[in-house]
Amino acid sequence: MKRGYAVALPLPIWQDPQSNLQLRVGNGHAQVDFDCWNATGEEADFIGVLIFEGVWATRTVGSEFAPFQIHPHNFHSYLLRVEESEWIEELAAFRKSVYTDWPRAAATQYSHFVVKGHDDYAEIVARSFCVEQRPILSVPKQP
Repeated sequence: MKRGYAVALPLPIWQDPQSNLQLRVGNGHAQVDFDCWNATGEEADFIGVLIFEGVWATRTVGSEFAPFQIHPHNFHSYLLRVEESEWIEELAAFRKSVYTDWPRAAATQYSHFVVKGHDDYAEIVARSFCVEQRPILSVPKQP
């Protein structure tokens, strides 16, 4: 595959294509939350949560179009994995320039993921991810 090419990884939940993302980043991990649809394509009573572990870098871009050629697929809901990521190469070059004894091959432990929202997308370089669905917490109405 050529550089910057993305492969879709199916999600077991249906991300609402009109929803925006919430990205939270902590020490070595990141979480992306998004609204979901149920099996009939209506608003679900849960949100989707992507949890990334071994996070090296994150960024968000305010555009509904990610600049990656995507391998054709038929998934309702997915995230992308960028093959031969230029961003990982840039991160590895910088780290090697700062930590001269860092083994550049360590960069192969990471993948470049892209989560698309309606008007934005998040990019995460991480070792792994998992998917959860969590109930929407309702706020009690005031009398």
